[in-house]
Amino acid sequence: MLRGSALKRYLQFVLAMILMLNLSGCQKKQVSGMTLGTWITALNEHAGITGYVQQAPYYLNIPASSSVYEAVQAAVEYQILDPAHAFDEEAVLTREWTAYTLMNLSGRTMNQSDQNTIRDTSSSEFRKEIQAAVSSGLMKTDEKRCFHPKEVMDQYEALVLLDQVVEYLNSVEIEEPVSEIEWNQEIEEILEHPESFDPESGTAVFAGDSQIREGDVIRIPDDSGYEQIYQIGPIEESEEGTQKTILRIAEADQLIESMHAEESFDVDFSQAEIIDDLDSELIQEGSFNAVHTGPDLMSIHQKSGFKEVNGYKVSYSITSSGIKASVTKTVPYGIDVYAEVNLNQVRPTFRWKMDHGTVTDGYFRIDFKTSESLGAKRSASQNAYANLKDVDPSSFLSSVRNAFKPDRDTAELTVPLCTVRIPVPNVPLMNLMARMELHLSADGRAELSLSQTHSEGMEIRNGAIRVINEHEDHSEAVLKATASVLGGIYFGLNMEQLKLADVGVEAGAKAKVSSTVHLYDSEGNHTSIASDLPTDLLSDQSQGNPDVLICGDMNAWWVMNLKLNSSGTLASKLGFSRTLNVLNESNGTLIPGLKHHMENFRFVDHCTRNERDKAIKTTALPDSQRIKLKDYSMIGSLNETKSISVTALPSGYSSSQLVYSSNDPLIASVDGQGNITGRKEGSTIIKISTGDGKYTISCSYLVRQQALS
Repeated sequence: MLRGSALKRYLQFVLAMILMLNLSGCQKKQVSGMTLGTWITALNEHAGITGYVQQAPYYLNIPASSSVYEAVQAAVEYQILDPAHAFDEEAVLTREWTAYTLMNLSGRTMNQSDQNTIRDTSSSEFRKEIQAAVSSGLMKTDEKRCFHPKEVMDQYEALVLLDQVVEYLNSVEIEEPVSEIEWNQEIEEILEHPESFDPESGTAVFAGDSQIREGDVIRIPDDSGYEQIYQIGPIEESEEGTQKTILRIAEADQLIESMHAEESFDVDFSQAEIIDDLDSELIQEGSFNAVHTGPDLMSIHQKSGFKEVNGYKVSYSITSSGIKASVTKTVPYGIDVYAEVNLNQVRPTFRWKMDHGTVTDGYFRIDFKTSESLGAKRSASQNAYANLKDVDPSSFLSSVRNAFKPDRDTAELTVPLCTVRIPVPNVPLMNLMARMELHLSADGRAELSLSQTHSEGMEIRNGAIRVINEHEDHSEAVLKATASVLGGIYFGLNMEQLKLADVGVEAGAKAKVSSTVHLYDSEGNHTSIASDLPTDLLSDQSQGNPDVLICGDMNAWWVMNLKLNSSGTLASKLGFSRTLNVLNESNGTLIPGLKHHMENFRFVDHCTRNERDKAIKTTALPDSQRIKLKDYSMIGSLNETKSISVTALPSGYSSSQLVYSSNDPLIASVDGQGNITGRKEGSTIIKISTGDGKYTISCSYLVRQQALS
């Protein structure tokens, strides 16, 4: 989906430049047009109009094989297009078609006082829409009050106008709350209680003299203490003289005859009923009356607490503006994970008009901010270090696996946090339900800090749904492992316990780091092996072993999934459900421009692990005629000095005759005695030769930072 704020700024800049150029000279205005098919596709995408019901084409010239078929079908059902007006996808977008489609999208109609003020619309089939576009201030006439309906519309100007309309629709605010509800008078509420009730099967048994009637409703508290509204099914008389029936959860369209409710408000979490979902414990108390007079709040105090459930250490902090929950746990590979999710600045806006089970006008938008953070550190990663620094490279991977015996499944935790019920201040009986949970995983050291501003929801108009999805993202990341942190936030709009609509948002980030182990034998031969073990674990265990080098390849991306109207809501029953994968690995790069390849946790342009330079040798030369070293591969830290140990020389030569040189002295320098000093991170080759140049040998030297903590 297009990013509204960024697109708006860009297009407004382009439009301003075009207008400036046109005003600054005498040349005829240059117009870059677009086709109607391209325009309708862009309008749908930007406005969030997705999906359609009818499979038969609304226009015979736009069959299912057309590239714009889906966009046109959806636009017709949202009444952006009307099959009464011919539509040619290849035709150029004109000013009259721009006015027609944008006014249909906005829902604005012509102002009667503005009739006959435009001089050149008599021949246009979209006269009313043109009048509405001008009277609303969206489009203008020239100084002679001419609109020029048939003139080609500049594509940049059209997109800027589209952005303005969508911003208007997605930022609706209710100035005066409305609460008008008419209940179905044919349904009565039964005040009796069943002798027994099984919530799973819905089976209820009442006393034989109970005055129950099929179709009436009854309230029964659930495990969390909420009074669920059930509707009574067919009644059977048992041999024991009792009455047996099946209770099913009542639905809004059966109980409400008509309804008009509107409100915008800031959520005060200090006045909400909050239940800990880990053990269904009430952690903040609120009160909602069961009778039809609306919620009655008791005095409620801010809360904070700590508990440990099933290995999770969970703490809460509740303020008037939001909720913060943190979770800690030790997971496989000896990793201590800390994660946190914050929800704050929640502002719902809704407009709900319903008549005889049909939603004639539905609008439900939630503005809120979330932040998620993840910290993972390894508590046992150094246990086997001393035993592995001298291990043969060919045995390195098996030695690490045997030492740690990790669980083969990466630790993925889903922690249900809390459920919140918030009364709507000026609309009795209505409440907002919010539920929070946290999904996290990590197989090594990682730090993620994320914040997002959301405006999510939907609009139901003309029997079709339009998705509202605006968000901004900010992140900081230090990644050395595969990790993810997602906050699940779910909002439901309810009339008492009757579910009208809901919005579910799963937002956060994921990072994937794949490991490659580079092994070198005594001759400098190189073998690369991909491993499923965590990169930081392998790197820790390879420290001190110059013949084992570790690389990591990282990918990190934002995650955002949006689900509108889950099963059980009235909107879902009426066919207004949508599920969107908004951000993922393919379109949500977490850190734009980030290099992906790591060596010793330092990002490089490409992998530099190659075959090492090998000693110059011939089969004709015996060992007594060769330079031999103790180590042919060495590792040192920045500013650390290490000495080359020569174990043998050709006959007739002494160590004082050796000459030392570095291929890259900026990385590591070497003096005349073979002392190497690391200057900056990287790798280079140190050559050792006899003074006459007859014999030469080399060793590789890697300069790295101090060992990772």
